[in-house]
Amino acid sequence: MIALVSALFLLAAQNPPGPSGDTVPAGPPDVAIALTDEEVRVTSGFTGARLLIYGVAPGYREGDDLVVILRGPSQPLTVMRKERIAGLWLNTEPASFAGAPSYYAAASTRPLHEIAPPDVLRRLGASAEYVPLRTAGVQSSDAAPMISDYRRAIIRLKADKGLYRNEAGEVTLQEANLFRAEVRLPAQAPVGDYEAQVILFRDGGAAAQTATTLTVHKAGLGEAVYNLAQNQPFLYGLLAVAAALLAGWLAAAIFARR
Repeated sequence: MIALVSALFLLAAQNPPGPSGDTVPAGPPDVAIALTDEEVRVTSGFTGARLLIYGVAPGYREGDDLVVILRGPSQPLTVMRKERIAGLWLNTEPASFAGAPSYYAAASTRPLHEIAPPDVLRRLGASAEYVPLRTAGVQSSDAAPMISDYRRAIIRLKADKGLYRNEAGEVTLQEANLFRAEVRLPAQAPVGDYEAQVILFRDGGAAAQTATTLTVHKAGLGEAVYNLAQNQPFLYGLLAVAAALLAGWLAAAIFARR
């Protein structure tokens, strides 16, 4: 823990630039962030994880707020509207999104609506309600006005699955302007590279921010199967078919003896 605290103070002294999204002053106050674990191993019995994220804000003063965001790898999405046509329910008016975070959690010292106005939170993507979704294109001109509806639908569905969440009160201040955040990673969280970001808010705006990365990956037999499916899909398909045939043959042989 002492080594972690020392590393945080060294990081803060370097004044790393924050990611794009809002104007951040070049000088103090600075923030630094570190993870107790830089990787999460997902095994066959993985039921989720509770991540501890530590940081230091040397310029923190009374009245400031901290928001710690954990974003999962971006994934493309296609959304369609269901309509009843000639007695049948059909998918219509598709809209594609080039990138949507597969997971998003925002832990904060207070409820986000008390920290900053909606336009600031939206510009920074600092709330599950304002998760940035990049539009790839619209296959129908009539679907363009519905993009905002599609965005809300994606966010609502992700939130229902526990993949998009705001966690007020999960960031706590400790001695020497150190802070600690807890973020829950559900069992269905996808593998890949995650970004952990911290934003220091002052007077309703972002005063400083920085980020680091976290890797979530398969482990054990699950890792071998996942790598095979990703790197050699044809061989994976053949093995899946062979396994299904073998299972069917064994079942038939067992029941034939009865």
